[in-house]
Amino acid sequence: MTSRFLRMQRARASRRGAALFVALFAAASVAVLATCLLQLTGASQKRQLASADLRRAFYLADAGLAEAYSGLTIGKTGNVGSEAQPAKLGRGVLWVVATEIDADHVQLESVGMCGRSRATVEMTVERGEDSVATLGVFAHQPLTVPAGSTIQGFDSSAAPADPGSGLLGELGGLGGFGGLGGGSPPVSTPAGRLGSNGDITLQGTARKPTVVDADLAPGVGHQAVIGAHVTHTGATAPRAAAAPLPAVELPFDPTGTGVDLQTPTPYIVQPGDIGIDHLTVATGTHAIVQGPCNLVVNDLTVAVGGTLEFDTDDGAVGVWVGDTLLIADGSTVVCSHTDPSLVTIQVASDVPARFGAAGKFYGVLYAPQAEATVGATAEVYGAFVADELVLTAGAKLNFDTHLDEVGALEILPTLLAWRLVELESALRHGEGSDPFEILGVDPAGLVTPAQAHADVPLHVVYQTLGGVTMTYDGMESGFDWTSVRSVQQLERSGLPVGYRPASVADLAAQTKPSQSTAAAALAQDPPLSSSALTTSLIAASPLTSSELTRIINASARFAPSDLKLILLANSPLASSVLDKTLLASPALPSADAAAVLIASSPLPPHIVAQILADALSLDIADKLAVLAAQ
Repeated sequence: MTSRFLRMQRARASRRGAALFVALFAAASVAVLATCLLQLTGASQKRQLASADLRRAFYLADAGLAEAYSGLTIGKTGNVGSEAQPAKLGRGVLWVVATEIDADHVQLESVGMCGRSRATVEMTVERGEDSVATLGVFAHQPLTVPAGSTIQGFDSSAAPADPGSGLLGELGGLGGFGGLGGGSPPVSTPAGRLGSNGDITLQGTARKPTVVDADLAPGVGHQAVIGAHVTHTGATAPRAAAAPLPAVELPFDPTGTGVDLQTPTPYIVQPGDIGIDHLTVATGTHAIVQGPCNLVVNDLTVAVGGTLEFDTDDGAVGVWVGDTLLIADGSTVVCSHTDPSLVTIQVASDVPARFGAAGKFYGVLYAPQAEATVGATAEVYGAFVADELVLTAGAKLNFDTHLDEVGALEILPTLLAWRLVELESALRHGEGSDPFEILGVDPAGLVTPAQAHADVPLHVVYQTLGGVTMTYDGMESGFDWTSVRSVQQLERSGLPVGYRPASVADLAAQTKPSQSTAAAALAQDPPLSSSALTTSLIAASPLTSSELTRIINASARFAPSDLKLILLANSPLASSVLDKTLLASPALPSADAAAVLIASSPLPPHIVAQILADALSLDIADKLAVLAAQ
């Protein structure tokens, strides 16, 4: 029995060693698994952070393009910051390099950096151009309005809607116009425009009184003389600078055989690019030019009793005359619409031109080198600009104030191409965890994108807050925009800049306005456009939470992309501002809302809970990107 007891003791001792080995193996396995899990979780978090930074970098690069584009619209170079001195936006940086391809085209390359990620996008644009049609009724030489004439204004956009839509052709290399007509003209308003680079003289008699409901703008150092029996309403202040009239360039050569109409059967000039030696509309004949059409002729003649019709139901009509324009008194011009942005007649030569047709012509006539005569029965609704303008007693000219808005669109650069050049996460070059360390720049010394535009020579004629007219010539960085009440003339780098006098904030993009200025921008009358308002508010950033709340409450006035840029410029946003952003009406698109949320991460718990509960209108990809940034 003793022997058996000893054998049992030895067996128990053997089993104790085996249990210890199993326990040690299990502990080691758990440790290895825990280490692998931690490494996997860490790697996943790094990938998520890198993905969020890459998305932020792309948004920054896109914001850089928007800022450079905005600068081009007001005559700046398109260069914003540099790699050595980038612009700061939120927790990242950006810079834009503008390359002149030729006189009309600019390539913009924008780089955005956030964390250790970098994105590069590229855009090619065609420069916008000023429009001479906004001059109204204008002559380079002194202008005399004879007895019995009528000069007024109207707004074609306030007229009853017509089918078709306005297209802009090319007008003397400065933007295009054209016109239409038919039916009763819109109600005239005292908003006409009569100008000259010389004197303006208004004449009238007791039997033939003259009515001029228009602002008079004589040339520099010249005056407006208003005679007896003239009813005039409007300003008479001289121009701040002479208005240039660029020469007309034919878009292509008129190589086709000329057309002489002899029968009453209507002759139709088909849509497209048509170039013929001449078009002669004889007595009793009828020619119809169907849009969309660019018609180039050496000579355009409409005889007494002939009819020239512009059919713009399907598109605009542009007519270029290389030598002679003769639309005789007693002829007829017919237009199918009442929008003067659909028909243009341009004369390239210095041969005297005549427009004497009866009927209402809705369009723009431009003869920068010629003496142009307007017949007694002519009625022009739109604009008429010539080197010398001879008005016959009884002529009626009405400037369309809507051409100002059409011309403002022509000032904007046109996007031709866009491409993504680079998306790089976890940059290998340089050291550091953010773009400031990688580039070796001090974030405290960086400015906002609106303040980072390259400095340019500035020429501005302006009225001070005290009402004194002054002129400044020098670099724009040395000019104080806060002392400006209104701008009469503006040139950047020697080129005229199209602008609305009320939008001083547009012109002062380089000077940071105060927060009170930013708040006043929302209440400006007339209201600023979305892009102009965005430029002003970004320049005033960082904004207070109350100002941001006011902006979000007025989100209907902004394009979604513009509202996104304002919010990104003020990120990270306060919790109350984020709540307002998510409740904005109209709501931000999913990608824009995601960009704002990522820029303000880490988000408050209640917003993260809304995202997890699908309470926000975010696409799956955007939702995951936001959550990854937390």
